[in-house]
Amino acid sequence: MSNQLLATFLVFLASCSLTFAVLSWVRDRRLRRSLVRGLQTGQASTVSVGIGTSAFGMSREPMLARFGRIAARFLPKDEKLRLKLIRAGWESRTAALTFAGVRFWLIISCTALATTTGYVLNRPGQQVLLWAGLGFLVGWMLPEFVVQRRTRLRKKRIRKSLPDALDLLVVCVEAGVGLDGAILRVSDELSNTHTDIAHEFRMINHRVNAGMPRPEALRELVQRTMVDDIRSIITTLIQSEKLGVSIGRVLRVEAAALRTKRRQEAEQNARKAPIKMLVPLILFVLPALMTVILGPAGIHL
Repeated sequence: MSNQLLATFLVFLASCSLTFAVLSWVRDRRLRRSLVRGLQTGQASTVSVGIGTSAFGMSREPMLARFGRIAARFLPKDEKLRLKLIRAGWESRTAALTFAGVRFWLIISCTALATTTGYVLNRPGQQVLLWAGLGFLVGWMLPEFVVQRRTRLRKKRIRKSLPDALDLLVVCVEAGVGLDGAILRVSDELSNTHTDIAHEFRMINHRVNAGMPRPEALRELVQRTMVDDIRSIITTLIQSEKLGVSIGRVLRVEAAALRTKRRQEAEQNARKAPIKMLVPLILFVLPALMTVILGPAGIHL
């Protein structure tokens, strides 16, 4: 009887957790839509971005972020979490709190779901405890896995769009535009096709306009992206600016080197294709082919 009561309580806890997550997602989506609508109509004074209040006094902070403020008291602090989320593309002021809220919600939900499953299947107590520990690990590791995957995909997109951005920078610089103006122009041109690199260039321009020295803003770009190609380009740009070398010539050489590197990577992946095709060929194609060829002969034998 006690096991049934505990299982019922855990099911209720998981249901409440799932309901809270759905309501938080719906409310946060409405909040983003209202923010975009307010910015498009010019009524940004009634809608504050990030943490704030609306014109009716309602808190405009996302529900998961407010839940994350409570959850952050129980979770260990990660000093590098803010930078990790920026590299994954989440730059909101409430991103760290939202991450903490999602992680805490997943820990509770996965642990409750695993424990409930163990009690419903009438497993021994040690096995139920093991399942609860596995649920805890899943809830803890899943948000980190999502952040790492988004970071890896974003780095890949930035790496692919970098040669095009450098070509546009070369054209702008050789046309007589300054480096800051060229960066702003390239960010506007690539805003629809390569959004990640365009956003990073726009952030450089904002920081330079705010008074940050250009070398420091460029070094910050390296920390925000962690792309090796960008690191080498930024180092070359800073050195050329110190030595008085033509920036257009440096950018042209770097763009040519990047395109050569990308072509070599494509050729390398093409050479790997036959080896990667051996596994599905042996596991799926070859058995079916042998069945079709030797099947009738086997029946006759």
